[in-house]
Amino acid sequence: MRALATRGEPPEAHGGASTTGSVPDWENVRQFIEVVRRGSIRSAADHMSVSVSALRRRLANLERQLNTPLITRHTDGIRVTAEGQQIFDAACQMETAAFGMMRARDATAPDISGEVKIAVTEGTGTFWLAPRLVELQRAYPKLLVNLKCAMSPADVSNLEADLAVQLVKPDSPELKVVRLGFLHTMPFAAQSYINTYGLPTSLEELKRHRLVLHVAEQTEHEALFRKFWPDVPFIGTVALKHRVGKPRNWTL
Repeated sequence: MRALATRGEPPEAHGGASTTGSVPDWENVRQFIEVVRRGSIRSAADHMSVSVSALRRRLANLERQLNTPLITRHTDGIRVTAEGQQIFDAACQMETAAFGMMRARDATAPDISGEVKIAVTEGTGTFWLAPRLVELQRAYPKLLVNLKCAMSPADVSNLEADLAVQLVKPDSPELKVVRLGFLHTMPFAAQSYINTYGLPTSLEELKRHRLVLHVAEQTEHEALFRKFWPDVPFIGTVALKHRVGKPRNWTL
């Protein structure tokens, strides 16, 4: 029991500070949601551009505030406890309500201004969409366009982007999805390679050449390889798997 002399004083006043039972910090909750969605602390930290140690402190603070374990750590990621799953479900409802409030606010804005986040794949964003955004900015000079070029699909439902142009169809029923067109994939080679090895005239001849595969989320070039040559050894035919690097951000 607390001494009579300290009754009515905040815990900080007598050195017995405790966060147990207090209202959880929303930023701690938000980062906990991201850890569960990503399946690991490191993946969530990379996605949110925070350090792993800082994220671990956030999770520890949240568990202390709620006085219950939320996750357990394993070599391949994290596991959500039964209590953590209930809190995660409730937190997602809070997140949805918060996003709904923000959308309602934006819908009543009298003028088109502020920042709009557009997510798009690297090639399409850099070479096709970015040049066309110049006219949009001229028409709406108060609009700040934040263009994120990355191969990982953005979660528009959770406001990672306001608009996304991607190769994978989202499955959220809350989103409005429109097909813009078709993106074709075709092989190509440098002139120096052609001078040395020549051009194949059939898929059978192509098997004797060395291939470079573009590896990234939303692309299935390895599956395409298996579709054409299900019995061809992967090693020996594929010389290089090129993985897309960090996303690019363009601000107009």
